[in-house]
Amino acid sequence: MGTVNLVQLAKALGLSKSTVSKALKDSHETSAATKERVKAMAKELNYQPNPYASSLRKHKSKTIAVVMPQVDNNFLATAIKGIQMVAHQREYHVLLYLTYDDPEREKTIFNVLKSGRVDGII
Repeated sequence: MGTVNLVQLAKALGLSKSTVSKALKDSHETSAATKERVKAMAKELNYQPNPYASSLRKHKSKTIAVVMPQVDNNFLATAIKGIQMVAHQREYHVLLYLTYDDPEREKTIFNVLKSGRVDGII
């Protein structure tokens, strides 16, 4: 069986989507027994939270953009590696954009990124 979503998990438990969501987040608004029951069923049904739905709700993409002219030396490659490692530890994704020293390309990239696809730009 594939993964189930929050609505399917709630239906399987006979609980509201809100109650299941709170139980999965260890909310004080749900009892220990409910939390245990929800988490056990979530594991049994292979429930995985939808990262896209979560990012829409929280207005966070968990994505940062790195914009640079090119990656033609060891310093920049090492910097990207460090950024990627720290981002991964914080469960962020990194998008790398190369401008190739083209001001028009840089402007286009920044216009795309301003649309809210990323939480930050380096």
